Amino acid sequence: MNITKLFNLRFSCQSYKQLEVKDEDIEKILNDAVLAPSTNNRQPWTFAVIKNIELKNKIASMLNDKGNEQSNKAFIKTANAIKEAPTLICVFNKIVNDESISIIQSIGACIENMLLSATELGLSSLWIRATSCIEKEIEQLLDKEDEHLMACITLGYANELVHEKNRHNVKSLTKWYR
Repeated sequence: MNITKLFNLRFSCQSYKQLEVKDEDIEKILNDAVLAPSTNNRQPWTFAVIKNIELKNKIASMLNDKGNEQSNKAFIKTANAIKEAPTLICVFNKIVNDESISIIQSIGACIENMLLSATELGLSSLWIRATSCIEKEIEQLLDKEDEHLMACITLGYANELVHEKNRHNVKSLTKWYR
C-alpha cells in the first residue's frame, strides 16, 4: 500500500466489532514493531498481548474506576474501547533504569510501526497513554513489575467510519532556513 494512503487511513478507533484478531496478524504487527529504530540498537520494548476477556475487562474496569474517581470522561471512554476491542497490547520499557528521551522516542517509533502495520492489515487501533494512571496495577497484574508500562494499544476491526483528518497546514508549521 502507498505509504501516504496508509497514513491517511490510520485513525484512533474507539469502537470495535466483536471479531477476533488472528494471531498471525498480531505476530506480523509485533515483527514490524521491532523493526523500529532505537537508540544504540537497545530495543527497549517488550509486549504483553491480551486476548483474555476477563483480564482485558479487569484493566478496563481499573481505568473506568479511575475515570469515575477523577471525573475524567476520557478515561471512561478509553476503558470502554479496551473492553470492546478484541485485543489489547501493552508495551513496556525493559530498561527501567533508563527512561531518557531517547528510550521514550524509540518506544514511540515502535508503537507507530505497530499502528501502521495494523492499518495495512485492515485493522484499527488506538494508542492509549491514559493507562499511565494505573501503570503499577497493570505491571503487577501482568507480572511485569521489573518493567515499566509505556502505553497500551487496542486492536480490532472498526465499528465506526474513518474520520477525515483535521491537520494544520504544513506551511504554517514550518520555517525554512536556506
